Amino acid sequence: MGHTVKVEGNRLVIEFTGLEQLAVLERKLEVNPCDIDDVIDDIGGWEGLTGLLRLKVAGVGLPGRIVEGRYLLNHGGEAIVAVRDPSRAVRIRLRGGPYKEVILDFEDKRSVTSLLKEMVSSCTPDAGTPRRW
Repeated sequence: MGHTVKVEGNRLVIEFTGLEQLAVLERKLEVNPCDIDDVIDDIGGWEGLTGLLRLKVAGVGLPGRIVEGRYLLNHGGEAIVAVRDPSRAVRIRLRGGPYKEVILDFEDKRSVTSLLKEMVSSCTPDAGTPRRW
């Protein structure tokens, strides 16, 4: 995994490093937690993941081993995906901004999912902010 997630102030910050950074074409992604629509901690394995993705815009993919990059989604919009183990993947659905979803795997998926859901639950309606990505 070449990414980390941390909280800075009231922002969720995802940082990409190494080859993953090249695949997703981003170094750092900041998200207002109030712009998170949903956090899903079961993507349905490799089949579920590849079923979400329509077309790779940039990145790498080895079937059943690695999916990293920017993808167009089957249901519209663009996603950043960095998954090497789908059993550890978390799907973050967003509103606003250039990405509709961010799908990443984490060593401690439960802690990340809990943190994200806690941050989202503390938001008030319309607290999302326009942001430059």
